[in-house]
Parts: sequence; structure tokens; C-alpha cells
Amino acid sequence: MGKPSRLPAGYVERAVAEMLATRDRMASTAQIPFGHCPGCGAGLADPASFVQEFWVADEARFLVWCRACGFTGTVVKVERFETHETAE
Repeated sequence: MGKPSRLPAGYVERAVAEMLATRDRMASTAQIPFGHCPGCGAGLADPASFVQEFWVADEARFLVWCRACGFTGTVVKVERFETHETAE
């Protein structure tokens, strides 16, 4: 069994409530390198949509939930992307 949380009781709930009560939540997300849902292309500026940056080692990742289409996923910024065309 894991160690008990060191956070005080109700900390997460209060933090989420404060974030949701913020008038312009997107003002603090200027560092997010995308503004549209990867699933449907809808703008993520909708206050009901959710984008949260987190880190794995030295790599920034973004947890995304889109209100328009219900997409939930992790977006990873890449430096270079190579692909090939499929034969038709």
C-alpha cells in the first residue's frame, strides 16, 4: 500500500474550485502551443474545455478534454515528425 497523501484534506477540491472560479482561465495558458482540439478542431478557449500541462522527465505534455466532441487525450509536443504517403 502506498504512502498517504501529504496534502491537507480538501486541498485538491479547493484548488479546482478556485481555478474554475477564475474569470479568465485561458489568460494563464499562453504557453500552450495549440488552441484547438486534436479530435475535432474546436477551439479550446471554451471555459468548459480543459487543458492541463504536466511534465514527464524533461518533456512537457498536455492533458486535453474537449467539451465539443468529448475528446480526452494527452498531447505531446514534438520537434520533428516524419511520415510517408500511403498508396491509394
